[in-house]
Amino acid sequence: MPYKISGTLENASRVIIIKESDWTVESNTEESVGVYEVDSLESGTKTVIARDSVGEVLGFGSVSPISYVVPPGDRGVFAGGTGTSNVIDYITISSTGDANDFGDMTVARDYLMATSNTTNNRGVFAGGNTTVKIDVMDYITISSLGDATDFGDLTGIRHTGGPASNGTNDRGTFGGGSGSSGATNVIDYITISTPGNATDFGDVTVARSSMTGTANA
Repeated sequence: MPYKISGTLENASRVIIIKESDWTVESNTEESVGVYEVDSLESGTKTVIARDSVGEVLGFGSVSPISYVVPPGDRGVFAGGTGTSNVIDYITISSTGDANDFGDMTVARDYLMATSNTTNNRGVFAGGNTTVKIDVMDYITISSLGDATDFGDLTGIRHTGGPASNGTNDRGTFGGGSGSSGATNVIDYITISTPGNATDFGDVTVARSSMTGTANA
């Protein structure tokens, strides 16, 4: 489930949110005077720092963000493609029109797999082909434009497998595909909200590539 932090600023400031678990910067945004809100955060205690345009620290302290429910989504995302592209596009599904730039994947590739945890707001791109097959996974926060971030690795290099997930229950699977020695029967799984390497799930009944997938999420 996503989390958010809100507050009130007396001056326009850059709000920097640091995860106290590993002291990495989770968010760095410019906010206007008045009430601000930073969403799509992970759980856990944060240090929040507000700095004005000349670098003066206006306030800081530790805070635990609150969880919130993302309303039913309306964004579609497309990534990669022929010519080993790293481009990510998005559309608003309820409104016809051209796609817009979302950001870039960590590695340009085609024949990749993708899945999401729906209203939990994370999409994962897995495997694919550059000039060689790869095992890379990266992720995006679907509601927030920006480049993808490294998620971890599949159990082996492959492309054109069949992805599926159980949606809000947070598990993504990637079945079959073309691996280092041709068609594979491997099924991997991940917990979509938790970056890390994939784990072996089991096998499809017949090794094959160019698969598709579906689920009763």
